[in-house]
Amino acid sequence: MALRLVLEELLASPEELDHLDRDGALSLLPLIDEQVGRLHRLRTDLLLLLLKQKSPVGSAQAPDPAEDRFLNCEQAAAFMNVSRQWLRVHGRKMPFTVKLSQRTVRYSEARIRAFMSGELTI
Repeated sequence: MALRLVLEELLASPEELDHLDRDGALSLLPLIDEQVGRLHRLRTDLLLLLLKQKSPVGSAQAPDPAEDRFLNCEQAAAFMNVSRQWLRVHGRKMPFTVKLSQRTVRYSEARIRAFMSGELTI
C-alpha cells in the first residue's frame, strides 16, 4: 500500500524522482509494470467493446437503443425469413447478436434492419 502512495505522489510530482534512492526505485518497478499491464488489459477490453458496438456503415451513429427491441431466436428468424437453426449457427458472427449471458442470446431488431439494408456489415 505504501508503494502505491509513493507511486501516486511521483505521478503527481515527477520532480520528486530526484529524491528517490536506488532501492526505492527498484521496489517501484514491479508495481509500475503491474499497473501498465492492467492499463493494457483495460485498453484491450475497451477496443473490443468498441468493435462490438461499431456504428452502421454510412451512418453517423448506431441505432437509438430506446427505439430498439431485442428479439429471441424465433422472432429474429421469422423477421429475417431464415430458420432458427441457421440463425443459431450463423448468428454468433453477426453484428446484431447480443450475448446477455453464457446461454442467453438476443438479436437487435434495429441492427437486423441495418444489416439487411446493407448499412451494417459483418
